[in-house]
Amino acid sequence: MAEVMSANRLIGGDYVELYAGGAGVAMTLLRLDDARHIHINDLHASVHAFWWVVLHRNEDLCQRIRNTRISMREWHRQRAVQTEASPDPFDLVFSTFFLNRTNRSGIVLGGVIGGKGRREHGRWGRVSTQKILSNGLSVLEGCGGGSISTTLMGLR
Repeated sequence: MAEVMSANRLIGGDYVELYAGGAGVAMTLLRLDDARHIHINDLHASVHAFWWVVLHRNEDLCQRIRNTRISMREWHRQRAVQTEASPDPFDLVFSTFFLNRTNRSGIVLGGVIGGKGRREHGRWGRVSTQKILSNGLSVLEGCGGGSISTTLMGLR
């Protein structure tokens, strides 16, 4: 994407991620100073809320991740948050994050890695909690002088 921006003389401009998800391209452009501002958009409320929390309540999220034991009981608890009529926004964000890391292919409403009959011990998720925290914090800390905004909307 940096090559496309360079070819079109857009280096240092804004970059819009229409359906952000993990926003990998946007975060890389910001970290490398190829974009001065990124706009993270997603139609899914929990993805939008996730990015808002990452930007505004990052320490709270990291603390919750550190303090949560990964188990089938916790998986069921977090899965239930996704179906609540009006979940607490922070709980929804954590639930989305937890399920993304412990479900097959990271699909929030997908099945748990290893199946529901899995044992409590053994490998959980695709990445360790400490690696998730350090990766997330390094991405945010390494954003140079750029800025980030979030929106919740679909294309009309």
